[in-house]
Amino acid sequence: MSQKNRNSPIQQQLELLEPTDASGLPPWSRDNNMDLTGLPVWAKDEGTADTGSLPLPLPV
Repeated sequence: MSQKNRNSPIQQQLELLEPTDASGLPPWSRDNNMDLTGLPVWAKDEGTADTGSLPLPLPV
């Protein structure tokens, strides 16, 4: 008869707190407060011209 090794630890599968993809990273999800690179989207100021990210030129 074989006797079980009492010194071997019991293995158990642990569940992660959040779901992950095959790489182990959290799955990508679209957030309206971030652009496609993950950077925050800045709110536009009311009453200003939309010049993209460039400042308005100073009057001469």
